[in-house]
Amino acid sequence: MKKWHKLAIFAVTLVILLAGVGLALAANLFADITIQNPLSGRTQKQRPAALPDEPRFADMADIALTTSDGVRLAAWYIPSQNKSAVILLHGYKANRSAMLPIAAMLIRHGYGVVMPDFRGHGESEGERITFGHDEVRDVEAGYQYLLTRSEVDPERIGVLGNSMGSATAILYAAENPAIKAV
Repeated sequence: MKKWHKLAIFAVTLVILLAGVGLALAANLFADITIQNPLSGRTQKQRPAALPDEPRFADMADIALTTSDGVRLAAWYIPSQNKSAVILLHGYKANRSAMLPIAAMLIRHGYGVVMPDFRGHGESEGERITFGHDEVRDVEAGYQYLLTRSEVDPERIGVLGNSMGSATAILYAAENPAIKAV
């Protein structure tokens, strides 16, 4: 192989490697940056005018959760009928009402559900969205709430998320081995 061929291959490889490193650094920087919540300060209640066709939604209670760092979260709770419960986690720039169709399916099968608004979303406090980094504290607040409920077996708690909620569910389950389903 001619010397200039080797030099060209080396140059192309170096460019690809540098581009990959640059993309990794940019992704890391983006992950460290928090995003301001454009929906914060919203005062209207978000309870939907029409809930999915499920009688147990009549049992849905508005609850407040407080995270370990003092953030107040708005949440809904529907009690368990089978000793199991699931923490439902919405996606980026959504709110707990996005999880109502999934909640309807779960409660038809007897599961209890906690549906918090993540910090910086919906009716919860907070101005920053951290794509799971701080939101794991929100999940922990929901978990701690479920531990206070006599109708929930602490060995039968799971998490289920959508989009950013899925990432947060995975991060939280990695920290809490007591979570039985993700």
